[in-house]
Amino acid sequence: NVGETDCDHIVASVEEKIIDVDGDGNKTAELRTIQLPSDINLLNEGQKIQAQEEYRQYSNEILGGDSEILLLDEYFYEELATTGALVNLREVFTELPPSAIDYYGLSLKKTPLYQLPGFSALPENTILCLKQSSPVSSRTEEERVEMQIMMEEQFRLLVAEESN
Repeated sequence: NVGETDCDHIVASVEEKIIDVDGDGNKTAELRTIQLPSDINLLNEGQKIQAQEEYRQYSNEILGGDSEILLLDEYFYEELATTGALVNLREVFTELPPSAIDYYGLSLKKTPLYQLPGFSALPENTILCLKQSSPVSSRTEEERVEMQIMMEEQFRLLVAEESN
């Protein structure tokens, strides 16, 4: 189970690797955690209500949000990969990294990130991927393209030791 300290370590590790996008001298990463059961029918009524709220939050983040780097379990990764919500890694790397499980995700355990503080607390089958910027975002098309380019660069930096 991933604790608050692990989450703090993950954010600090990411902030060390990424670039300062606005030139203010600060690198900022945010980690939002949404834990969802893959089978809601196995839960009691109170747990089902909580899970439905978490799933609503997850759907809103995925459908309406900007480009983001995601850490997903296999179930939700497959769900997103089949909807076209993820960036094809051939658009990000000149050659797919050795950790690529397909054209849309990297095995977190096989990336340099997994060795950084906090990441090893995540399940070994966690998949690292990049979400497309949503057309229902509040940003203009130009802003979405800029955000997508910046997130692709950040994604490359996170796995830089193994990319070409």
